[in-house]
Amino acid sequence: MKLPTSFLVSVVVLAALAAHQWRDAVDWVFASFRAIDSDASEPYDPHDIGPFRGLLMDNDGYLHPDVEITPPSSTQERGLRTTAPLAKGTTVIEVPKKLMLTVSRLAQQSSLAAAVARDGDRMPLGPVTVVIAFLTYALSGGCRTGGRPSISSSTQRPPPSSAVPLVSPCERLKVWLKDLRALDTPAVPFTVEDGNETLLTTHLSRSPEGEWAATLRRGVLDSYNRVVSDTDRSLLGDSFLLESFFKSVALHSSRSFMVDGELVMIPVIDFLNDYGLARQNVLWEFIRDIDVMRVRATRDVAAGEELLGWYGPHSNAHLLTVYGYTSPPRHEMSWSCRIGTAERLAKFHPKWDRSWRTVPIELHAPANPHNITSPSADGVVLPPAPPPGTLPNTPPKEVIELSRLLHRKLIDETPMLTALEAWRGVWAIWEQTLTGIMANSQYEKDPQLTKAVKRVAKRRKRLEKSAGSTGEVDVSRRAVVWWGERDTDGKDATNMDTAAVNAMRVKMSEYLALLTYREAFRILQGKKTMDVSFTAEQWMAQQLHRALVQR
Repeated sequence: MKLPTSFLVSVVVLAALAAHQWRDAVDWVFASFRAIDSDASEPYDPHDIGPFRGLLMDNDGYLHPDVEITPPSSTQERGLRTTAPLAKGTTVIEVPKKLMLTVSRLAQQSSLAAAVARDGDRMPLGPVTVVIAFLTYALSGGCRTGGRPSISSSTQRPPPSSAVPLVSPCERLKVWLKDLRALDTPAVPFTVEDGNETLLTTHLSRSPEGEWAATLRRGVLDSYNRVVSDTDRSLLGDSFLLESFFKSVALHSSRSFMVDGELVMIPVIDFLNDYGLARQNVLWEFIRDIDVMRVRATRDVAAGEELLGWYGPHSNAHLLTVYGYTSPPRHEMSWSCRIGTAERLAKFHPKWDRSWRTVPIELHAPANPHNITSPSADGVVLPPAPPPGTLPNTPPKEVIELSRLLHRKLIDETPMLTALEAWRGVWAIWEQTLTGIMANSQYEKDPQLTKAVKRVAKRRKRLEKSAGSTGEVDVSRRAVVWWGERDTDGKDATNMDTAAVNAMRVKMSEYLALLTYREAFRILQGKKTMDVSFTAEQWMAQQLHRALVQR
């Protein structure tokens, strides 16, 4: 028999009265149950800014009065725009920390989060599982059907009269949680929708990013099973399901911001879209002195203009796995490839010691290391280089550490080797290893990449032939323009679906990162003498030489 809500409230209130805490008990119970009856019946419009403005204003936040949600569109993601001009430096949004989903705050306010936090470090996803578990509960309707993970759990007593009453996150964030429930699952490769399963198993097969996404998916599954196994069902609720858990992981991954070294979800600011550095007009910053995330205009913004942030100089491989989308290749500001661990490298060359490193190694190379604003080989005007310091200016630390270990190993194994000869041996082993990884991933044999890879090879060969006559010419991006002459977004075949286009962009990002490093190692061995300045390969070779040999 299902007891009515009013009966349950009465029981809890009477229990609190017996403990002489009737005032706090009444406030506490109604705070826990207030969201239950109102949430399901209230109308909801995802393009109405009013409830979100109220969420901020009622909790000491701020939303500029001349900001609204963009109207519904079949071709554009929902975002924020202005209704009147904003001057540069104008504060647009302020969100206090009490509205952010953080591990420590949820562990204080939610019995479910507190239970998961006790084993957070043992979870494959780490402590962030605390946030994922609460979000899963909220997405599954727990906040509006029972509120059991809030402070109303039977495992906690009402706060004593001397304590400050805690507001249930279900109640405080009701508007935002309802909005998150209505969102589609972000199209990141590790989610469970059929389309993303196809993307992972078909389009990204043999891709290092696809392998990493598959590993992450297993980690998500293991974390879910551990939460369910270790947590009482009265805290989880009846609808704590794997599908919602995956959606929560994807939402957290794609809508989080860095605050004091922790990725946290922040309402309203997560509405901001990113269309590249060139279109950015707002910047978010966490003001630590007052625990507020503030968004300001970086330039004058016209009336009706969308407010756009910038997620950073990420590769398409990173964008797809973390945010669920990719950028047109001419706007991609870096390339990356997860090449694995030292144990995986040992599969491609016997000189690697499997015990050296277990941390995954990710190669990252700037697609635009210098100020290149001239048209490319296809007449496409390339974006200007980002401000200094926004792109990595050194190779990954794992590459440096492994190179030094390998250098020492070569000298120990062959006492007659000089330091310079040992370094050449290091470069040769890296070159052979990356060649093996490229062959294993079959980029150059992938039918989807055939035209793109041929374009890269053709233009590189053409630049080699013309280098002697042109002298030192800055052509670093021209050497790697792989997209079609008229179609600049990577859609070389007709009727390519979004999953196929995303996969193509990801694999070309990996291929170019591997190619850049492999050619840099060739340069360091003296194998390449192409007289063209500022190529990505030469730039990376300089960084490797500076970080290792000159140290």
